Amino acid sequence: EMCIRDRLMTWVLLGSLFVQPVVARMYCGEKDCYGVLGVASDATAGAIRRAYRDLAKQFHPDKNKGPGQAAAAAVFVEVAEAYEVSACILLSLEIFAWW
Repeated sequence: EMCIRDRLMTWVLLGSLFVQPVVARMYCGEKDCYGVLGVASDATAGAIRRAYRDLAKQFHPDKNKGPGQAAAAAVFVEVAEAYEVSACILLSLEIFAWW
């Protein structure tokens, strides 16, 4: 017989499987957040962090002066949003795995 903790954990994990894609679509739109960062969907937190930092440095508005500044700023915002959603999903998975 499953204890209450195991039952709750099962419901939380099943809920996270259905909620995460919805959250990712809500914030990233039709784009794949992991694809924006250039990492696989099963990437580690360190790989996502490194990809974000590299892209943020490349497209930061202070480093892109001139005619391409507006386009670089738009990509910078998109990368930041993708990282925020990806990091949130990874954090929730780490919490569920720990629990």
